[in-house]
Amino acid sequence: MNVDNDFDGIKLTTNAFCNIVDSKLYAEVLQNNMDSIEDVASKEGLLEETRKITAAMCRQIIADKEKYAESDA
Repeated sequence: MNVDNDFDGIKLTTNAFCNIVDSKLYAEVLQNNMDSIEDVASKEGLLEETRKITAAMCRQIIADKEKYAESDA
């Protein structure tokens, strides 16, 4: 199903959560109209882009964990 603004609700919820926990949304990996894609591996560059975003996000989480662990000591 191809629905305009399909992820607006989850974006609003995620942004509200981030505001509550004093954080920011790192990146979006949402893909509209997945029904027409059928096989995500067939979408040129999508998996690689998602891997890069996820790896960068994980590096930031680790850096923040180390930063906050040092400030707690």
